[in-house]
Amino acid sequence: MKKICTLLLAALLISSTSCRKYLDVVPAEYSSENDVYSNINLAEQALARLYNALPNELTAYYTAATDETYHHWFDNGEAVNAYKYNLGSWSTNDNPLGNWSGKYQDIRRANIFIERIDGVPVPLDRESYYATWKPRYKAEARFLRAQFYFELFKRYGAVPLLTSAKDVDPGNLEDTQVARNSVDEVVSFISNECDAIAAVLPPSQDAAQTGRITKGAALALKARTLLYAASPLFNGNQLYAGIKNKDGKALFNTSYDREKWKKAADAAKAVIDLNLYSLYSPFPGNPVQNYAAQFYTRDYNETILPRIMGNSTDIDGNYLPNGSPFKGNGKLTPLQQLIDAYEMKNGYPITAAGSGYTTDGFWSGQLWDGLKFQNVSNISNMYKDRDPRFYASIFFQYDVWRFDDTQRPVRLAWFGSGNGVTDGWATGKPGTNPWGVQRKKVLITYL
Repeated sequence: MKKICTLLLAALLISSTSCRKYLDVVPAEYSSENDVYSNINLAEQALARLYNALPNELTAYYTAATDETYHHWFDNGEAVNAYKYNLGSWSTNDNPLGNWSGKYQDIRRANIFIERIDGVPVPLDRESYYATWKPRYKAEARFLRAQFYFELFKRYGAVPLLTSAKDVDPGNLEDTQVARNSVDEVVSFISNECDAIAAVLPPSQDAAQTGRITKGAALALKARTLLYAASPLFNGNQLYAGIKNKDGKALFNTSYDREKWKKAADAAKAVIDLNLYSLYSPFPGNPVQNYAAQFYTRDYNETILPRIMGNSTDIDGNYLPNGSPFKGNGKLTPLQQLIDAYEMKNGYPITAAGSGYTTDGFWSGQLWDGLKFQNVSNISNMYKDRDPRFYASIFFQYDVWRFDDTQRPVRLAWFGSGNGVTDGWATGKPGTNPWGVQRKKVLITYL
């Protein structure tokens, strides 16, 4: 019995040890930082993740959180976020467009990539290939980091500049408290980064690499950053005079500097002087179609840095008007402010003398329906002789739109009964008007 018990105990100990080893195995789908940067394919995936963190401003509340459009789906999360801005109910603790922690996570990933990509081993038969691409990958990551800082800068102005992947010690949080850099320092960092990587990046990419960072993208980011820095928001704004670090360092320069406008103009001119970009003009005799085609073709002569996304008709379906023949969802409606912002075709604002703008009366003539010009009638003079981009972007009463093979006039209805409480909905949406007042009846739907 003693021998049997001893053998059973030994078996149990062996079994227990085996179980512990089995349970201690790291899951195959988990990759550590060292795993990623010891494999060039995984390192390239890390760069792709950085690309995926570029801003996507197709989210509707980016547009609806302005004085340009109205989001009809008030019980929708996007609309709720938009109305937080329109009603002034957003705060430092509830900011739908805030991106502080998320961008610093992206910046840390970029810093790690920049620090480690040079040491990633590559196959011997691919050394010449990666001798070209590794420096380019590094330059792309530096651009993406600069872009992330621009996204922070335009929201917060003065932000901490972190250019290395600092480890966090939970037992010493004081060491993680990093002071904010001044606006001028942030702008200088982004601008200098763009200058440095512009010399490494190619002026253009072949079709297979469309969407990758180019020299033009780097110089354009510099120009945009300098334009923000020259604007009244950051150039001599006295509202920020009292914002300082604990050591007394002023974070916003409140002295107006005219030279900042010159720097922004020079940076924009450097992009123009590349002679790589031009207005997309496949239809020289039809400016409406020229503008419209920019959004549904992949000709990037006019585009400096496209973000490549999967094919989808969600945008079309959501923004087209409700009802037949469009079968859309009527998600957004532009407000009169946006309509009035479009100039006349002679270049004058509608309020300028000599513009020819009037809201009285109606006109008949021809409008582009998407494939050809078509006769129209009973069009308000409000929509006559406007900037061609207006006709490619805005639906209005008795406009024409080609749906499948049928050319149909656009007839829009306003369901604004009940002193505005239905807020444009025919039925079933009582009490959803966040404004609490009767809204102006605008018979226009955004495309």
